[in-house]
Amino acid sequence: MKLLELKLENFKGIKEFTLNTEGEDVEVLGTNETGKSTLFDAFLWLLFGRDSRNQANAQVKTLKEGNPIHGLDHSVEALLELADGKNIKLKKIYKEKWEKKRGQSEAQFSGHTTTYEINDRPDIKQKEFNEKISEIAGDEQVFRLVTDPLYFNEGLTWKERRKLIFEVCGDIPPEEIIEATPELEGIEQEYMDVLLPGDYEEAQKALAAKKKKTNQRLEEIRVRVDENNKNMPKEVNFNEGELKTIQKQIDELKEKRSQAFYTGYDEELNNKITELKQEISDLREQARKEFEEQGEELRKARNDAQYTQDHLKSLINRNKNRLQEIAEEKAKVEDNLNKLAREWELLYHQEFELNAEDDDTHCPTCGQMLPYDEVHEAQQKAEENFKKKKAEDLEENEQAGK
Repeated sequence: MKLLELKLENFKGIKEFTLNTEGEDVEVLGTNETGKSTLFDAFLWLLFGRDSRNQANAQVKTLKEGNPIHGLDHSVEALLELADGKNIKLKKIYKEKWEKKRGQSEAQFSGHTTTYEINDRPDIKQKEFNEKISEIAGDEQVFRLVTDPLYFNEGLTWKERRKLIFEVCGDIPPEEIIEATPELEGIEQEYMDVLLPGDYEEAQKALAAKKKKTNQRLEEIRVRVDENNKNMPKEVNFNEGELKTIQKQIDELKEKRSQAFYTGYDEELNNKITELKQEISDLREQARKEFEEQGEELRKARNDAQYTQDHLKSLINRNKNRLQEIAEEKAKVEDNLNKLAREWELLYHQEFELNAEDDDTHCPTCGQMLPYDEVHEAQQKAEENFKKKKAEDLEENEQAGK
């Protein structure tokens, strides 16, 4: 597609201007605020409805002291030569709508309307116009990339730029990142599995979900520890009723023994007292053992829960550090890919130019005119060497980006 002619009328302060290119390359020169960018804005607005800064709602009307001048039609028209040699004329007109409502003496401004023309046909719908633009200009993003050197950095988000670089240069497997980064050596297989697909956003989401689940487990463990602490017995719980009954029997026996002191020694009574004392001792020992066993189980459960909690906290901190290292390494890789992409762009657009030595047609010794064949052969060889060097540089750049 070649631009033959571009006409602007009341577009961004330009009352009327015609750019005749006749399909050739042109240079637009001028001081600031003289309309250089306006020409490009007009061409992009005609094709895609956006200006060079990718703004769809950019002001196209002519302003006076900051306010739009009413009653003007704002239009851009382009004459293009297509790949098949045929010409096509495209025109877009931005108009004000004025309506006179019942009971009003004057029409009131009510908005704007846009009309489209193809080869002077005024009845073109927007859908038909856009389909024709897609047919002759192709994908808008690709068109912007090849026509606007600033579009890649200023018109695309960082995610779109990264996606485009990966499409051109290829992605980098996580294994290579980990292999080139000693700090990531020994990363757990479960996190390696998450990174393997190469979708870092999905990997971050998966690890965030694991972190949330781990925090929930920590909270559950904390609750269990609190419950175990509350359930630990503070003192031995004797059967008070049984002890009182036995103590009463002892007191009665002591009373009987005291009476027996005056009547004579009662061996059977002493044996009974000894048995009851031993029974009390056995009850106390049994309660002590039960307390110690229960306390040991609770202490073990608390220690296990504390160990699990500390281990999970350590695991979370370690994985946080590793994710940070991965993010930093990824940023370095993206910066390198951006640098390689810029170098590739410069290499790709290099053109062969004869230097003074190759273009000299006179013998450096005697000053006589050299034969045409020798001059032509030398120039041809210089061009072949340039192309070979350019191909090698491009290949080296592409290999570095893989």
